[in-house]
Amino acid sequence: MKKKFAMTSNVQRFLAGIDVVGARGAGEAGMLLVYGEPGYGKSRTAKWWALRREVDAIHLTGRQTWTPHWAMTDLVAALGEEPQRTNEQLYAQALRVLSRTHQPIVIDEAENTLPDHAAVLNTFRDLTDFLETTLVLVGTGELEKAIKNYRQISSRIADKVQFLPATVGDVATMCRDLCEVGVSDDLVEEIHYHTNGRVREIMNAIDRVERFGKDNNLATVTRAAMAGREIINNWQTKKESKVRPVQTALRAVQGGGK
Repeated sequence: MKKKFAMTSNVQRFLAGIDVVGARGAGEAGMLLVYGEPGYGKSRTAKWWALRREVDAIHLTGRQTWTPHWAMTDLVAALGEEPQRTNEQLYAQALRVLSRTHQPIVIDEAENTLPDHAAVLNTFRDLTDFLETTLVLVGTGELEKAIKNYRQISSRIADKVQFLPATVGDVATMCRDLCEVGVSDDLVEEIHYHTNGRVREIMNAIDRVERFGKDNNLATVTRAAMAGREIINNWQTKKESKVRPVQTALRAVQGGGK
């Protein structure tokens, strides 16, 4: 597949949320909350943004075993420093580097910052409050619900972005931007049908379409060409999802759904 990043509607909402944080009035209100069900592209989008040359953010993944000490150790290591021993030393290290670089911080799986009365997240809050830098928290809907219990934290959220299932238009964008062969409109709709808008599965489906197109020297792959072939494999139900014959697909649409 092409080495590009597809600008889906979720990505556009994420970038709009980043803009809101950047335009905030209160310097300490520098948090962006990103949440949604697994598979909708939250982590992938946050990491893509963090690693952009013009952003150069620090990207961390929260661990279930995180304590403030371990979290600061991971942060200092990500900043390119040799972590020192005590909490005070680690905090001072992070503060010294970030005072110079002003890099945003992204924490994926941010639910892991909330145990022990949000001790880990409050440590990051102290740091980003002082520096007035951006802190992006990425997690599920449970994170969005739980964080409301911590007023000192929730009051610093400048905006929140919910990741939703990809639309048919999003699938078309991904096929256009990522697939090295053309994908017909009816096959785009078929990918959306089988994946329920989950980005991970859409990526897998696009990969299969691309391989099929290349193997058969097709400039554009259609639903009819792939009819009866597996488009994704659902390991949970252990059922294959095969491209439906065109007539069957039309009857399903006329009948009001799957």
